[in-house]
Amino acid sequence: MNTTQLPPTTRPAVPAAREALTPLRAVLAANALTSLAAGVAAAVAPAWAADRLGVDVDGWVRAVGVFLIVFAVDVALVAR
Repeated sequence: MNTTQLPPTTRPAVPAAREALTPLRAVLAANALTSLAAGVAAAVAPAWAADRLGVDVDGWVRAVGVFLIVFAVDVALVAR
């Protein structure tokens, strides 16, 4: 009978893999937080945000703010 042995697979332990991703998770969490803050500011007070940006299109600023809120939630989910 011919028996073939496969080499054992080497996978990193789950805690070690999580530990390696910790800096990335921290950056993603910071990105989510700042995107959420900018999105809420633009969605709630588009005239104020447009004035700060030097533009005069409140509607687009509000739309970008809503998009940033959705983006922040998505990034926060990825960071988990």
